[in-house]
Amino acid sequence: MQTFINSFQVIENQHRNFKIFGYTTKGMPGLEVVGFGKYGRLLKEKVIYFTKSCGIKVSNRRYVICLEDEESRSLQNDQLAWFEIPTLILFWTLADVIPLKGINDCFASGKIKANGSFVHHTLPREGQNHIYISDDFVGNLKIISFKEIIKEASEGKKLRQVI
Repeated sequence: MQTFINSFQVIENQHRNFKIFGYTTKGMPGLEVVGFGKYGRLLKEKVIYFTKSCGIKVSNRRYVICLEDEESRSLQNDQLAWFEIPTLILFWTLADVIPLKGINDCFASGKIKANGSFVHHTLPREGQNHIYISDDFVGNLKIISFKEIIKEASEGKKLRQVI
């Protein structure tokens, strides 16, 4: 399986879009995080810790997650931390933990704290909320939080962010 998710950073008061892509293989099981510099090790461990602390089991596969962009090399650790939520969403999607479809057109940006709470950026439009559409709500938009995404996804509902 292979897919990507979009993320963004606020750099010098400008929103910059970044792609985080990933794939799985039948190689040696584990998670490899590439393109995040020294922060990659912490990011990998946070994703593993949070996955285990939620009691989530993943398939024994090789998961590779990469941050694509030359400009990402100049980002500081406090900026790279905003890629934690999209990396987690991507990992869980690759591992079939949450049945999200079409994350290629999703934007996510946020940090994960060790206590399980989340901090997220708002979308790069003034006043824009995180709006998701669920297959169960045909024609209706439903505004939900990241925790609700996890809950609804665990119930088998298919979600896709609409921007």
